[in-house]
Amino acid sequence: PNTVTYISEYAFSNTSLKYIDFGEGCQWITEKAFYPANALTQLRFPASLQAIFGANAFAFITVKDIYCAATTPPNLGYYVFYQYGDMEEKLSKINLHVPYGCGSAYKNAGHWGYFNIVEDYNPATSTEEIFDIHQKSKLFILEGKMYIQINESEIYDLIGNRVK
Repeated sequence: PNTVTYISEYAFSNTSLKYIDFGEGCQWITEKAFYPANALTQLRFPASLQAIFGANAFAFITVKDIYCAATTPPNLGYYVFYQYGDMEEKLSKINLHVPYGCGSAYKNAGHWGYFNIVEDYNPATSTEEIFDIHQKSKLFILEGKMYIQINESEIYDLIGNRVK
């Protein structure tokens, strides 16, 4: 829920969760909070995230996509996304989706730069823009979340983040 601001050590250790969409209130994730993270298939970090600190918060992660809505890269502790072997090479195979225009900030922000950075978030900037999208689009629900499909290749969540 959006009321959770802090996720502590080992809170979800050895979890079988596959998908995590952190609520908009989440600000901090600590060491080994999701250790090991090898069951996860997708992560969504909110704009409110300030830091993931401590080693192994998401060690051995096997996701293909991480979505981070923050325009300023959250601080990362040492080895947050630890991998055996060539960590940089392994993380480069994971897509890190960030807001448009923020790719270089993530590329220059420590270990965030190891990921394959994809600038494809397009947050709606006004009520009129959201309304205009709604008038020309199809709304649908998938796995309990509502999405807007603009055409065959563009799908957005309700806050304007492009998901496809």
